[in-house]
This record gives sequence, structure tokens and C-alpha cells, in this order.
Amino acid sequence: MRKITTTFVLMISLLANVQENKDFINESQDEFNARIEWVGKAKYGMLICFGLSAQLGGVWKGEQIEEGYAEWIQASADITPQEYAMLTHTFSPKDFDANFIVETAKKAGNLLLNIGPDGNGKVPEESIKILLDVG
Repeated sequence: MRKITTTFVLMISLLANVQENKDFINESQDEFNARIEWVGKAKYGMLICFGLSAQLGGVWKGEQIEEGYAEWIQASADITPQEYAMLTHTFSPKDFDANFIVETAKKAGNLLLNIGPDGNGKVPEESIKILLDVG
């Protein structure tokens, strides 16, 4: 649990570094190799998309979207920006359970757990607090 939690906090830290305008495009090959070395050693990881698209579960207006659902659902289901914006009224992270996510990832053998930022490239402060409280 400690290793997964540490990794999880590390990934949040890496996301924070991205928010500080780290220039990955112009990094040297050595910098690139150093940055991804751990990911290569982990061999197995989990990416969690958390936000408006996640609450849809691949379904729009009762129709299962087979391709391009997840965070691409707005484009693949031809959802207008106005309709998509209405999802903000029903999305709530109040039942977010970081302990459950970390335990599930651990039981599945994950060594890397990545919960990405929101659509604006930011991890909400309340989410960071919850994740850091996990340990």
C-alpha cells in the first residue's frame, strides 16, 4: 500500500510540474530517458479519467457509444458545447474514495496509478488534499 500510495503522490507531483509549464517538447534525450525510466520499470499501470466524460460511462441519450467514448465522447457523440456544459450540474466528486481506488489498483498488481488533471490541465485542490491524506 505504501509503495502504491507513494507512486500515486509522485504522479500528482509530476502533474503539478506539468502545470508549471515544464517544456517536455524541448527536453534533451537524457532528460526524457530519466523522466520515463520508472514508468518502464513499473510494467503495469492504471489510468483513471475523472470528470464530466467519466460520469457518462460511454452512454449518450440512451445510446451506447462504442468508439471514442471516454474523454472523446463529446466529439464522437456530436455533443454540442452547450449540452456538454450542462453536465457540470450533475457531476460531483463528493463520493470520491481514494482509498478504494488505491486498494483496487494494488490488488490488481498495479505499480503505477495516474489520475489525470481536468480539462484545463489542473488537478482540483480538494482532490489533491484527499489524495495526500491517503498517505
